[in-house]
Amino acid sequence: MFKILVVLLATFISFNILAETFFVGNPNVSENEKSYEKTLKTLIIQSLENKKHQVTSDPKAALMLKSSLLKLGESYILTISKHSPTGVNSEKMKVKQIDDLDVVVDRVVAAVLSEKTTKETLKIDTVTEQEKQQITKRIDVTRQWMVGLGPVWLINLGDTSAYNFVIGYVWGLDHNFDLNVKMDFSNAEGSSEAGMSLFTVGGNYFFNNNLHALYATADLGYGNAENSNKKEKSGWVSSLGAGMKFFRASSVNFAVETRYSTLFGKVENKTPGQFGFKVIVFF
Repeated sequence: MFKILVVLLATFISFNILAETFFVGNPNVSENEKSYEKTLKTLIIQSLENKKHQVTSDPKAALMLKSSLLKLGESYILTISKHSPTGVNSEKMKVKQIDDLDVVVDRVVAAVLSEKTTKETLKIDTVTEQEKQQITKRIDVTRQWMVGLGPVWLINLGDTSAYNFVIGYVWGLDHNFDLNVKMDFSNAEGSSEAGMSLFTVGGNYFFNNNLHALYATADLGYGNAENSNKKEKSGWVSSLGAGMKFFRASSVNFAVETRYSTLFGKVENKTPGQFGFKVIVFF
């Protein structure tokens, strides 16, 4: 019981250390845009609270966010600056249409807090309509072919290295989950017929919404394994792996993946499998 209390206390203390308290000043907007003043301030406060920070009404707070909204033709320029004892950090972003104001506010707040650019804070679920038109956001449900190639090391099949080729089809269910169907072929180098062929259904789980994201992958299906003595076995197969997918917001992207596959059966009293790396292109 004592250990549980210590863990809870440590979690509470660490949360409060990471959380910062901000005063949000009234936005600076032109006379013609006064109707957006309250909305802009509310969106900034909501963004801070969503990021687990505190908001105070004390204008003497050590941390302060100031903002301005400048109309430029048919667009707006949003600028947010973080004022702290160590200095001022400012970031701005164009609002092509006012309906994107909530998305842009969240991007700019994230940028000034982390001292990054708004481009670096881009996530799949924080893309403006203008960026969608520039094809920087993938469709809600992606449908992509996948082709991959790389080396594998055969396990209990008499040969250590082989070429691996994979082809399949992927559906992006949402920003965190992909469903895929694929065929995987491995053949040993040289004249040996050792290798594995797999037909699997599986999925990928992405750990965040970033453009370049780590993922875990798992598959289940049916396959065949043959050793260097031409003895073979067919049966159920499973695979586990991990990878990194790049440029997820684009219609064409690629991943680097490592995977281990095993057959639920034995070839000459040994359980066959394979472990390898591959580069996969999605299009």
